[in-house]
Amino acid sequence: TAGNITLTCRSCHNAATLNDCIGKETCRQNEQCYLDAVITSELRIRYNGGCRSLT
Repeated sequence: TAGNITLTCRSCHNAATLNDCIGKETCRQNEQCYLDAVITSELRIRYNGGCRSLT
């Protein structure tokens, strides 16, 4: 059933590249995967990923 589906997502905080985003996180039932690219004050791109609430 749909209630038994689990998502496993990349998990990282301030990774310099997507290849550095190597952690894994299992989301809860009310969460989904996300991957954000953030531009720092030094004008560098950093990546944050994991699980995020649907609401």
